[in-house]
Amino acid sequence: MRQLDGHGYPQSGDTTSTVSCDAGSMRASVLAAVAIALAFAVAGCGGSSEHYSLQASLPCLHTVGNVAEPDFSLPNIAHEGALRLDFADGNTAAVAFETSATDAEKDTKSFAKLFDGIGLTGLVDRYETVAVVWETVPTDVQKGALKYCLAA
Repeated sequence: MRQLDGHGYPQSGDTTSTVSCDAGSMRASVLAAVAIALAFAVAGCGGSSEHYSLQASLPCLHTVGNVAEPDFSLPNIAHEGALRLDFADGNTAAVAFETSATDAEKDTKSFAKLFDGIGLTGLVDRYETVAVVWETVPTDVQKGALKYCLAA
C-alpha cells in the first residue's frame, strides 16, 4: 500500500503504483456522488432546459448577421417564430423557435433524416428550444455566434 502524507498525497520517494481501495470506501464515494447529483437535480441545476425567445434574441442576432424573414413555410414548425440569418461569409441559417425542447428535437430529427437521406450531414443543429438548418456546414465561429445570441 502507498504511504500517504497528511494531505492524502504519496510521500516523496514513493514509487509504488497501486492504491488499496476497499469496497466500503468505494461504496461511500459512489453514494456521495449520487447524493450530489440528486441535490443538483432537486435544485434545478444541470438538467434544466432553456426556453429561447425570438424577440429576446433579435438584438444580438442583428450584430452577427443580416436578419430576414424566413424563406420557408412549413406547417407545424417554428411555433414561436422563425428567421433567416445571413452571415457575412455567405452561410445562412434558418432558425426556428419552438415552444419546447421536445418540439425542437422533433424538427431537428425530421430535418436531419431528410438531409442525411440525400447524403448531406452536419447541416442541422438544436439549441434547447431552437432548431437550426444551415445552408452549408457551419464553422465553429458561426455556431458559437448563433448560440451566444440565443436569449430567454
